Amino acid sequence: MEVTIAMLLTAIVIGITYTVYMLVAKEYNAYTVKHEKISTILLFDRTLRRDVLLSLSICPTDSGIRFVKSKDTVFYEVKLGFIIRNSLKKDTFKMDASVLNLRFEGADISATAGSDTTLIDEIRLNIQLENTPVIYTYRKQYSSENLFKPYTDAIN
Repeated sequence: MEVTIAMLLTAIVIGITYTVYMLVAKEYNAYTVKHEKISTILLFDRTLRRDVLLSLSICPTDSGIRFVKSKDTVFYEVKLGFIIRNSLKKDTFKMDASVLNLRFEGADISATAGSDTTLIDEIRLNIQLENTPVIYTYRKQYSSENLFKPYTDAIN
């Protein structure tokens, strides 16, 4: 009789322990997935802000955005479910994002994408974080040296 009661209590304790373990494991997994998404977005934000700050010019391309720097050129391509940063090495940021606006001096220039002379001074991205849209805005302050390029066919 005592053995049966001990076995019954042991089974209840083991059942409760297993249930608590499964709840903690499920919450930990949800926490890990959520913070992995947030860290990816923060890394992308930091990388894009650095590229905007260090670039000499930002131009639209047919497939994304081109950042011309003093030593190299960086391309960003926004695809469905991820963003590709192509420089000396390729980086992929797994996130749901879309380009809302590309602007220069307040005018939308998305229609003139692909031109080498078109500059961008504002980029607006819509990034989805757990079905909530978060809008990121990046602005580039151009110097007069970057805005005025000498014409090769002009007589100076």
